[in-house]
Amino acid sequence: MTPLVTVIIPAYNHEDFVGEAIESVLSQSCKDFELLVVDDGSTDSTLDRIRTFDDPRISVIVQENRGAAEALNRALGEAKGSYISVLNSDDRYHADRLQVLSETLKNNPEVQLAVTGINVINGEGASEAASWLERGLDYYKKSGTVFFAVVRDNFICSTSNFFFRRELLEKTGTFSPLRYCHDLDFVLQASIHGEVSCLDEVLLDYRVHGTNTIKESQIDESGLFKFEVSSVIAFALGQKGIPLQKAPFFLDDILKTQIGSMLDVVGLMICFFKQAQFDRYQFLQLFIDAEHPLKIALLGFIREKDDKDKLPLKMYFEILEKYEEKVATISSVNQTLLEQEKRLIFFAEKITELNQYIYSSNDVIKSQNERIEAQNERIEAQNERIEAQGQKIDGLESWLNEIYNSRGWLWLTRYRQLSAYLRNFISSG
Repeated sequence: MTPLVTVIIPAYNHEDFVGEAIESVLSQSCKDFELLVVDDGSTDSTLDRIRTFDDPRISVIVQENRGAAEALNRALGEAKGSYISVLNSDDRYHADRLQVLSETLKNNPEVQLAVTGINVINGEGASEAASWLERGLDYYKKSGTVFFAVVRDNFICSTSNFFFRRELLEKTGTFSPLRYCHDLDFVLQASIHGEVSCLDEVLLDYRVHGTNTIKESQIDESGLFKFEVSSVIAFALGQKGIPLQKAPFFLDDILKTQIGSMLDVVGLMICFFKQAQFDRYQFLQLFIDAEHPLKIALLGFIREKDDKDKLPLKMYFEILEKYEEKVATISSVNQTLLEQEKRLIFFAEKITELNQYIYSSNDVIKSQNERIEAQNERIEAQNERIEAQGQKIDGLESWLNEIYNSRGWLWLTRYRQLSAYLRNFISSG
């Protein structure tokens, strides 16, 4: 029987928390669900803790460490539910979460993704204040726009807060291969392709502790976190058709929350994606390709910009000009390839038509050859009959000649002549 909801828990080295996460799912008031737990190559006792649970609704998937996005996508490939709900292995659901959110989507067909309020907890499970969450919620309530509020401060916070229709994936695709902000990318894509509903009711405990990925991002010296965030924001702005200077969240004291090189990198990335016509493939290649030249250049740009109070404007425009030329060249090559492809398709169609004509002609020729062959057989049979008739005639002629040359024929001829003479004499006498 197909479950109403598929709950996905991607788990990695959370031996102290994963048990609480699973228990929070099993204690839901909504019982119509399946639970897919993906152990992403944990090196502690996380997997052993997962296997202590004995419930027919639980399926455990074990894979080598590939990151949260890949773990989520692995489970999505096996999910059977009409709705998809995500819970990270260090967070907890409140008991009515699945019931409330499934009813929300059922009663609001225009909503593709639904989220709730969250309670921030520490490693011991106690609630703690979160100024960034309050700031993000406040901006959302003022603007009423999920898209801009999430970009300014991601008050939705985590993939643990995602509850969405399975068919949304047909529009957004699966989770992008990002280390720090695959959740931000998914929310922005969902808000572009459908409606996101934000419930005030607090139905999720979001845990902040020493091994959170977000903690890692705060000390990231490679620039990768800012590069990912900037790319996601720039790509989404391009899809929405909003130029950097007109994006309202940038005019609302964004430097208080997104400091340093972020604004410049977003501007550069918008130029890049504009040249690439905001192609999703180009977006993903930035993260898939470790040696992507634009990625390498911008990571260096971020590190240098953040190490100095000011970066020469000349360097900014040199990077921009370099990659605009590169993208323009790629676009020109792509256009040439497209034209060649069109010509190849044209010739292929003509060849197909010619082949069809040849096949048709071959059928006609074959039919004609069969008729000619049959006619030749009839002519050959006729010739054989004529030859046999000629032989008969030759034999008759020889026989007649023998008769004509015989003595009996001579006397018979004379007798006929005499009989004719007598008949004429009698009749005249």
